[in-house]
Amino acid sequence: MDDDKVNNNNNNNKRTHNLRFRRRIPKKTIRYVEIPFYQGSLIQYNRQLQKQQSISLEKSLDHNHEDIDTENDQGIELSDFETKLKEEEDEKEIVIIKEGQEEENIGKIPSPSPSSSPQIKLKSFKEKCIEKLNFISGINELYNIGLYRAAITEMVGTALFMFMSIAIFTSSINYFNFSYISNLDDFTLQQLSNSVPNYKVPILSGLLHIPLLFLLILACAPVSGGHLNPSITLATFFAGYTSFIRCIIYMIAQIVGGVIGSAIIKGILPNDVMSRGNLGMCSFGQSITPSGALGLEYMLSLFNLYVSFGTALDPRQTPFLGPITGSFFISGMLCLSIIASGGIAPNYIFGFNIARCLSPAIVLSKFENIWPYMVGPIMACLTIGVYIHCVPPFKSFNCSECSSERKKIKN
Repeated sequence: MDDDKVNNNNNNNKRTHNLRFRRRIPKKTIRYVEIPFYQGSLIQYNRQLQKQQSISLEKSLDHNHEDIDTENDQGIELSDFETKLKEEEDEKEIVIIKEGQEEENIGKIPSPSPSSSPQIKLKSFKEKCIEKLNFISGINELYNIGLYRAAITEMVGTALFMFMSIAIFTSSINYFNFSYISNLDDFTLQQLSNSVPNYKVPILSGLLHIPLLFLLILACAPVSGGHLNPSITLATFFAGYTSFIRCIIYMIAQIVGGVIGSAIIKGILPNDVMSRGNLGMCSFGQSITPSGALGLEYMLSLFNLYVSFGTALDPRQTPFLGPITGSFFISGMLCLSIIASGGIAPNYIFGFNIARCLSPAIVLSKFENIWPYMVGPIMACLTIGVYIHCVPPFKSFNCSECSSERKKIKN
């Protein structure tokens, strides 16, 4: 009986000792110092490193506790006085470790140990400049086959766009200006120098360009981004979205595709039908001056580019609009521009697309008064590039956030 009582007392002592030994482990809390907000990425890295170190420390303590438990299970008995001393010594070691870490962290970023994790290598100013120049020039893209696939996609898409666009303009002019039903009474009105063509021509042309451009953008966007317009490509280069090499190759492919589409439809149309619309070549007639045409092209091109960069090309709008809505907005802007410019001057045809105006001129060898359709969109591209650099879409300018960050730095 006495032996049983002794064994029971020993077992109870072991259980109470294990419970005390397991309950005594305090929760480890590490206080972090506020660092200026422009070093946020490095701070996150060091915080993760400290978390890993604290986890490894707790695992080592748990491993020591398990060793002590196994020793107790093997029959090694410890008195209450000895266990209390060990508990106090362990707690003092933990407190010393915590206080040392906090004192080291005050006023500086903790440096990671080279053995535990790789060091962060900060780039020098020279390396940053070289990296930026490589991105702007795009020399590395010359060896990327994806660039040439995208250029072929742009060429085919622009050829199809030119073919269908010239077909739309030619058919609209034939329907409303040269059909017997539409011109039974006032056919002589077209012979006047200041007469405006039938209002149905620009309206129908603009409305039919909505599904045309919308579907072609969706078809080309997965491969090349669906520019289909040298003005869009040039604007993305000035804004810093496209490299110089990609911009040049895209523009060459778009102009070549426009010439191919214009040449194909010229070979299809009869000469008398082709002479009525001149393949939809951009022109502004005699009632408006070249400087007036330049101003009109600049403002309409700037309108199209501004809305394009604010909707389809803005990364903040992507989760809300998506590719379909952005493509529809671009097509709708082209429709508005065609309708608005069609009644300003007789026989005025809206440009904006450099390939759209240059390709028929190359095929027909007519380059009179085409310079406003080249200079106007280029000026608009420069303007939108300066605007994007002044108001970049990748940064937010919230004064409340700035003031809160300044208060944290001061404190």
